[in-house]
Amino acid sequence: MKDTQKVITNNFKLIYLPIVFTLMAIFTIAIFTHNLSQRILFNQKEENVIEFTKLLSSKIELELNHQGINKDESLGINLQRDIHNLQNIVERTKEENDTILYALIVDENLICIADSDVEDIGIDYSGDLEYEKALNGVGSVSTWYYPIIDDYVLEAAVPLRYGEDIIGIVGVGISMDETKKNVAILTFGSFIMAVVISIIFFITQRINVIQPILTLNKHIRNINTDDYYFKPLEISKNKNFEGLYNTINELFDKLNESLHKNFNLNEEIKDLAYKDYLTKIPNRISFARKFHEVILNNKIGAIALLDLDSFKEYNDTKGHLNGDRLLVAIAQRLIGLKGEGVYISRFGGDEFLVFIYHQSEERIKETILELENLFKRPFYVQGEEVIVEASMGISLYPEHDKELDGLISKADLAMYEAKTNGKNQWAYFTESLLESAERKNYIHSILRSSITNNEFKILYQPQVDVFTGETVGFEALLRFKNHNIFPDEFIPIAEEKGLIIPIGRMVIKEVFHQLSQWKDQGLEITPIAINFSVKQLNDEGLINYIEELLKEYTIETKYIEVEITENILIDSEGATKFLNSLKALGIKISLDDFGTGYSSLNYLSKFPVAKMKLDRSFIQQYLNVSSQKIMKQLILLAKAYDLEVVAEGVETLEQVKLLQKLNCDYIQGYYFSKPVDTEIVLEIIRKKYDV
Repeated sequence: MKDTQKVITNNFKLIYLPIVFTLMAIFTIAIFTHNLSQRILFNQKEENVIEFTKLLSSKIELELNHQGINKDESLGINLQRDIHNLQNIVERTKEENDTILYALIVDENLICIADSDVEDIGIDYSGDLEYEKALNGVGSVSTWYYPIIDDYVLEAAVPLRYGEDIIGIVGVGISMDETKKNVAILTFGSFIMAVVISIIFFITQRINVIQPILTLNKHIRNINTDDYYFKPLEISKNKNFEGLYNTINELFDKLNESLHKNFNLNEEIKDLAYKDYLTKIPNRISFARKFHEVILNNKIGAIALLDLDSFKEYNDTKGHLNGDRLLVAIAQRLIGLKGEGVYISRFGGDEFLVFIYHQSEERIKETILELENLFKRPFYVQGEEVIVEASMGISLYPEHDKELDGLISKADLAMYEAKTNGKNQWAYFTESLLESAERKNYIHSILRSSITNNEFKILYQPQVDVFTGETVGFEALLRFKNHNIFPDEFIPIAEEKGLIIPIGRMVIKEVFHQLSQWKDQGLEITPIAINFSVKQLNDEGLINYIEELLKEYTIETKYIEVEITENILIDSEGATKFLNSLKALGIKISLDDFGTGYSSLNYLSKFPVAKMKLDRSFIQQYLNVSSQKIMKQLILLAKAYDLEVVAEGVETLEQVKLLQKLNCDYIQGYYFSKPVDTEIVLEIIRKKYDV
């Protein structure tokens, strides 16, 4: 119990310290009262004794008058004559009053002539200042040590008069015992009162403060904090803290209300933590919990990752609200699959995860087919029919991975493969996909490093006049300085990762810089063709960038050509605006790799193209004796559109002769030169090839 009190209440501050202060105050008052009462009583005693002595003096004077003493007679003789009567007076005075220790009469010569203590008669008090003052008419009070009682006495000395004359003095000594006893009783009473008050204070504080607080603490300690409800405290019998109990119970009411709200909020948080906020189906956290809960009890399982094809286009055209409604509709249909061994979750965005944990491979395949069939029926958003297609990637447990993250990652690779192969289909993960992904990541890191550390270089391959053998221009080709990776592998990755724009600008600036150097050296220069990616259409400031470079390096636009592939023309409106801006600058545009893409002759009239480049694969397939008619008609058609024709990938003299016969304009290929460094370009410009 003591330990509890020490923790709950500080008794020193609540009880003992106030008691100490109270006692100190009372003791101080008692001492002050003692001194004050002693002074008052002593003063009163002095007044009493001097009055008494004066009365005694007056009584003696009356006695003398009664004896008929004449003024002319010797006073000394008369006093001596009445010693017996005077002695009787002082003795009777002492006997009648217990507080009087002695009474005496001294004549004008300060000789004691009467004394209640007979032995003191005849003592000469000459030199006693108090007696001398009294003999001079001034009464006085003094204290002196009285050996008989071994204590101090209070003595009053007043003149003894006879008529107008002072004939002696009367002295009375009284005891101080009674006064001291009264002072002691008063002081002792004060101390007793202090002790009683302290005890009462202690008991009162304990009953009215300490005990109620301990009871309140006990009630509070008995509260069960595990409950979601605080019961009101029962007010203790001692009502001193009733207001505090009421305040605490009011606080409990507020806490109960808050706990109720928090409980509901916690339920909502749990719901948000484990369910997707939009579709209300399980989210990734729930999916992970389910996987770890059941997978160890299953021998095989599968993770299917679904990604909606063209969902972004639907969102952009129909609005995000309808996009959300479509996702909800898809989620509800997927939940319809939810049966034994199937768990559906929204992975994020327009992607859904399906966990299939059947005991057989056959059942896994059946579920995958069911998923595929779900998207063969239209969905409905606000009454409107919506056709949705989805690509799906699948990874198997434990064949492909035993960890969930690994399975999802590999399902993602498979899904990407399905999209690459035409979308709206599904694909299983294979090790080759992982190798391809690792290769892509490797090249991506090289691209980023090369951009940062300037690890690219530009090679140049000549374009030769098919009839004269003269070099009429070059194509600028991008290569790594320190890696043997070719553009057909790293350019698509640069486009996918969003790096083609800084790389494209770097190539343009390097070509302009090289042309400027050759010009400053007074060398003969020829046009240089720069390849543009379809992604560079998204570089809004590219045209202004080219204009600034033309001014900076003072290069004429006739020395710059831009080569585009057919897929850049798919965005008809954007491509037309971009190409017309280049043409307005005076830059010639070539259609590169003709024969590998859409090969639509409509492009030749619709877009500002000045030159058509036949792809190497096209040359190899049709540039022969048996198929030369097809090549001839194609070249004639290009000529009909006033287009110059360049044949790429020419490797033999026989091909050169056939192209001369078919009236092709220019040739580019290994027959003349591989792509070379800038140092060799000058040699090639001066060289005339044998055609």
